[in-house]
Amino acid sequence: MTREYQNYSDIPETVQSETDLTMYLESLEKVGDVYQAVYSEAGISQTTTNGSVSPHIVVSVSKQVTKTYPNFDSVPSSISYEEFNSTYNTWMKGTLF
Repeated sequence: MTREYQNYSDIPETVQSETDLTMYLESLEKVGDVYQAVYSEAGISQTTTNGSVSPHIVVSVSKQVTKTYPNFDSVPSSISYEEFNSTYNTWMKGTLF
């Protein structure tokens, strides 16, 4: 199930389906000015031994980094990325290609 929200603070962790099933927030993506939340019956969350949930949600963002290299052969095929994202109030990390 996919739902759209205008504000990040309005996105619930769970929603009820039309058949009254509890659906769990599985992923979230900001497309333009709208947040697209995907919910599923099973969800992807797993509870760890200390009771925390990991991952709570998966958030996809686009990131562009501009760097200057001395020549084409010096350009790597990918770089690691990590920074705090104030929109989602969380750390984002991954590999940029």
